[in-house]
Amino acid sequence: MGKLYDKRDMAFDLDCIDRMEQANSQQILAGTFPAMKAKEALELFAAERQHCKMLYLRSKQLVADLRNALRMFRNCPRCFEDAAGKQKACSAHFHILRAAKRAVHYAVEDNLARRNASGQQRSDEEIHDGSLNEWETWYYKDRRTGCWPGSNADMVAYNQEHFDTLDYRGWLRMMLFNEEIPLEDYVKEQKRLRGEEGL
Repeated sequence: MGKLYDKRDMAFDLDCIDRMEQANSQQILAGTFPAMKAKEALELFAAERQHCKMLYLRSKQLVADLRNALRMFRNCPRCFEDAAGKQKACSAHFHILRAAKRAVHYAVEDNLARRNASGQQRSDEEIHDGSLNEWETWYYKDRRTGCWPGSNADMVAYNQEHFDTLDYRGWLRMMLFNEEIPLEDYVKEQKRLRGEEGL
C-alpha cells in the first residue's frame, strides 16, 4: 500500500503502545501511578490497539474501492485515456472514480503526517522536487522541520482538534487562522484541491 497505513505502520504503532504500557506497568508497581486509574489505562491501550487495526483495515478497503473504480473505468466503452494519459471517465463513473482517488489521496496525506509526527522514517517515501507551488513548498518545509503537525503530542492533538486534519488541508486552515495566507490564495488552493481550478 506504500504511503497508506500498512503493516509496517501498524507494527510501529503497536510497538509504541507496548512500550507505553510496559512503562505504565512499572509506574503502577512502583506506586507512582494511581491504582484507581490502572483499569482505565489498560482500556485506553486496548482501544489504541483496536484503532491501529481499524486504520489498517480502512487502508485495505480504500485500495479495494479504488481498484473497483478503475475496473469499472477500464470496462466502460465511454471511459478513456487521452493522449497525455489522463483518465477521462464518463458521467456514470466520473464521481465514483474521483471519490475513490480522493479518499486514497487524503488518507495518504494523513498517514504521512502521522508518520512524520511519530518520528517514523522510511527511505522509500516520496521526495518532493521543485514542482510545488509556494504554499505546498512552505507546507513540506514545515513538515520537515517539525513545525507541522507539531513538535510534540500536545501540539499534534491541538492541530488535529482545531484544524480537522493533519494534512495539507489542515495546514492551510492553520495558516488562514494565523493570517499567514491571504484569503484569496486560501480560496484558490481549496478550489484547486477540489479540482475546480479553471472551471
